[in-house]
Amino acid sequence: LSLGKLDLDRASVPADFYLTFDCAAGCPAIDFEIMNGRVTSSAKIEETPTRKMFRLFAELRPSVDLRHFPFDTQTINVIIEDKNLEKDELVFIPDNSKTGFGDDIALPGWTLAGWTARAVENDYAILGETYSRYVLAIDVAKPLWNAFLKTLMPVVFILLVVTCSYIIHVEKTDSRLGTATASLIGAVMFHVAITNQNPPLGYLTIADKFMLALYAFLFLTIACNFAIYELVQHKREEQARRIHGAVRY
Repeated sequence: LSLGKLDLDRASVPADFYLTFDCAAGCPAIDFEIMNGRVTSSAKIEETPTRKMFRLFAELRPSVDLRHFPFDTQTINVIIEDKNLEKDELVFIPDNSKTGFGDDIALPGWTLAGWTARAVENDYAILGETYSRYVLAIDVAKPLWNAFLKTLMPVVFILLVVTCSYIIHVEKTDSRLGTATASLIGAVMFHVAITNQNPPLGYLTIADKFMLALYAFLFLTIACNFAIYELVQHKREEQARRIHGAVRY
């Protein structure tokens, strides 16, 4: 029915959905639970000997992988397993003909890329028990153009500004040096801002790698401009022009 905001810091997303059990030979005493979240509210909509239907409000905990941020895709799983009935007593079989989304469902900041439903066996080796498990995997992705505009477009403009600064005459390298230094400060502040959008990570994202490349470019730009500035100050304009001509291309 609906999905709430995907909170990457808490790795959680609220969901409102119907869950239906159709049983071929009569439904057993099903006592299910959501293995990757918790049910916050449950209402029984229908109950017959061969059918049980619930409306659930749940807090799901997706596994978040941000290595491709800001162009990342995430999978929101709904994992159902019975608390008591093992696989010889209860086996889930997905019914894809009755699985889907409402027409008005939306996840703020993301687009729905598709879904898959499957049944797997979950083996608790220590207990010597095996349970049937139903898994609905919902794939969501960020719109590529929006992700580029919000995250990488400012970096592109910083690169353009610093690159265009090489038009400035070699005798005015101090102005170019100021532009590169200001761009470096702006890049660091922007990197902090986009990093704060995500939880603490133990790996680099695409955005981090892009920013590291920008830092390297700005550092080399500042180093070259500083060298040119020193040469100009010591009246070695010819050598300064050679360095200027080499680095501008």
